Amino acid sequence: MGKIVNLLPPRPNASEVILYSYLKVLGPTDYQLQSAIGQGGYILPLPKELNDTFPQEWQQKELGADFISGLIGGGSTGSGVGSTGSLASNAVVAGASSLEQVGVLGGAIAQFQRSQGLTQNKINTLMFQSPGLRTFQFSWDLIPTNAGDGGAQQNMIKDLRKAMHPELKSNIAFVNPNLFALTIIAAGKTLIKTAPCAMTNLTVNYLGSNIPAFHKDGVPVHTVLTIELQELSPNVKQSIDALYR
Repeated sequence: MGKIVNLLPPRPNASEVILYSYLKVLGPTDYQLQSAIGQGGYILPLPKELNDTFPQEWQQKELGADFISGLIGGGSTGSGVGSTGSLASNAVVAGASSLEQVGVLGGAIAQFQRSQGLTQNKINTLMFQSPGLRTFQFSWDLIPTNAGDGGAQQNMIKDLRKAMHPELKSNIAFVNPNLFALTIIAAGKTLIKTAPCAMTNLTVNYLGSNIPAFHKDGVPVHTVLTIELQELSPNVKQSIDALYR
């Protein structure tokens, strides 16, 4: 496809607030946040749900006594806390469990800890790992009121189904599938906007009302289109500012 197809239902009042989704079809290598115009796209009503999730990868870590001792001393020699010349200070920082590990009074210390109901404080914390990749799932009810609307909706499904797949080149290599970007607008304001995404799944339910119902030309009366998207790169403060400005 090479144009923008408007699949919004006609509005009885031209001055009413416009709510719509713009699903843009990009080229296979349009990885940048500010992608080119692309190969066209589709203007759709709002999806059935509007969920915008921002994952961040944090991991629980144990900042135990051994780790803290290493940070203080840095494995140096000579005097000072954490040095090989300050065994007493190291023992205080490392705690009873460290002595047990090297075989110094292990049994007696373990028995003492048990009798007192004590255990080492591992000093658990969360440490930031990396920004996560956002994933999205959106569903639309496609209910054509005439043959023209039904044909346009079914053509969109065919185009998306084709665009999300790779192309076989000379029977020896794949050309990447098309990429996509979605923007959801309410009264001129951006509610949800994605960077370039891969379409990881497309589901079409031709029995949206759970009963077989088709127009005379064979177009389903009620189709539910569901797409799943995943951004290609993680977001940072600068990219969020650019997307939601």
